Amino acid sequence: MCKDKIVTDIAAWEERLHANFGQDGVIGHGLEPYREASARYGYWFVDHFRGFMALSEAFLDFHFGLPELVNDYVTAPLNRTGGQASVAYSMGVVRHMIDFRLMYSARELAFMGSVLEGAALMRLVFDAAIVRSAIVQRLSTIEAAEGVTALAPGEPLDYEAVRKARIKEEKRIDGMMVGNASGLTEETIAELRKWESLLHGEIHGGRLSQATALAWLKGQEPLAMVPRPREFEVAMFMNRWVEVAWMVHRLMPTLQLPAHCFSAQWNDKWRVLDESFVPAVQALSSQLKKKIGGAMVEFVTKKFPFDASSTCEV
Repeated sequence: MCKDKIVTDIAAWEERLHANFGQDGVIGHGLEPYREASARYGYWFVDHFRGFMALSEAFLDFHFGLPELVNDYVTAPLNRTGGQASVAYSMGVVRHMIDFRLMYSARELAFMGSVLEGAALMRLVFDAAIVRSAIVQRLSTIEAAEGVTALAPGEPLDYEAVRKARIKEEKRIDGMMVGNASGLTEETIAELRKWESLLHGEIHGGRLSQATALAWLKGQEPLAMVPRPREFEVAMFMNRWVEVAWMVHRLMPTLQLPAHCFSAQWNDKWRVLDESFVPAVQALSSQLKKKIGGAMVEFVTKKFPFDASSTCEV
């Protein structure tokens, strides 16, 4: 097909969309009610949950400074000043960047009223965080976690073998970090498994989101596409977000290299944030009598045993 024909076809394709869905030269005019409702939802969220806003803004602002911290002394992905290359360190930095974006994006979804969809993203960060913690604690290696130990030197890449090896190692890490080999109390393990299952159901099938339509299914209210403020949904999102943010925060000091630690001011701010997460997570148990609060405190303190002085030594 010649270039002129392609251009003509694209123009006709776009013109047809405008003819059917355009208004005043704009496609999507009918979405204005949704956009307006989402904006109102965001204002409501920010106004009603100021404690969460303060903690989440502090967390995001602090972690957004990661490039400034590492770019000063990391001159290339696998070339540390005077030290040996560390794939584990490099991938830890990259993963921290990805987790920051997921945490930020999840909160943005919540501001738009898609709070359960935002909560689902927390499962992705949770799974990555326990793998990172296991690697830093030398319970696993970056090679095993990525499944590349299934390859013999010089062999061509076997994607299926790598996939199976990665899944096997992820299950082993899960057992050490969350399961029966974790050393956590039985009650904590049970609460964590329920936590995982809850978000797994939202990622695969939107189970929590489906539940929000029960009133319509029962004929009790009209079907509505626009988001509606429901405090129990927002509470679920905020709790999951804060719990996972604490895990990510605990991992940040491991992005220091022994010869290149962050500043004393950074240490002080890290501690303030770390101490701020404890009452926020514990409140589920102390105030609302939910067992997950105490379970999360035990889990994070035992399985993410890092502080401002921790460094990457893998």
